[in-house]
Amino acid sequence: MKSSHIRFRRALFILAAALMFGLFAGSEAAARNGAYVEGEAIALLRVGGGSKLSAASASGASVQGYVAGVAASAGGRVLKTYDALSEASNKVFAHIKSDSESAEALISRLEKDPNVLSAMPNYIGRVTDTTPNDPRYGELWGIKAINAPAAWDVTSGDESVYVAVIDTGTSFGHEDLAGNIDAVHSIGFAGNTTGADDNGHGTHVSGTIGAIGNNGIGVAGVNWRVKIIAVKIAGSDGNLTVADEISGVNYVTGLMDSVNIKAVNMSYGGWYAKENAADKPSAVYYAAYK
Repeated sequence: MKSSHIRFRRALFILAAALMFGLFAGSEAAARNGAYVEGEAIALLRVGGGSKLSAASASGASVQGYVAGVAASAGGRVLKTYDALSEASNKVFAHIKSDSESAEALISRLEKDPNVLSAMPNYIGRVTDTTPNDPRYGELWGIKAINAPAAWDVTSGDESVYVAVIDTGTSFGHEDLAGNIDAVHSIGFAGNTTGADDNGHGTHVSGTIGAIGNNGIGVAGVNWRVKIIAVKIAGSDGNLTVADEISGVNYVTGLMDSVNIKAVNMSYGGWYAKENAADKPSAVYYAAYK
């Protein structure tokens, strides 16, 4: 694995831990009340015996059986594990659900298990802001504010550079984006499996990053030539959960060895941490960097 990919994997893991800690902070009323999916938890499990996880071993029978046992002892079942992030951190990320217990009770039981480094609710967030349908909204005054025209004298982008946009997806047929979208690696975890946008927010973000410039159509993105990987984690209403986010980050992390991803954009927000037994994101954050 190239050193740049190693550093980027670490950066993505930091990003994942940061989002678990509080990257959601700052959106709608439900989020301000600490809204989360009832009966669910995101857990971080230690790896025993000093062994080093790989993506293959993290998804293998031994590790999966271990995680299932931890979940069962807390009265839950495993919905999903995240192999690429587990390899990058050498800790097992798991999405666990109880069909009978509250999120608070499930987390309390998980935290009593010495194999669990920490656990937190599956918080609910949403993409930030609302993209209006005003046709002049796309003029993107920020392009001039960052002095992009001067930068374009030097370079207007590079088709070998990939940017992952973890959002509501993107519009693959958009006249100002189609040539810059990597449909092969794009994916959907909410609403569809292709990454097609049914909200609009992700398309707007993609356009800011990489709308084709100097073509007499629409607007110009910061990069006229770039490849955008759409990773759809939010539905048509813009809502998403921590589990959705981690699915997206896990997917992008797994692409690092084969795709030249140089940046990841995640434009969303959500919960404010509350001081109660079911709300301990800081413990997950600390465990990730201990």
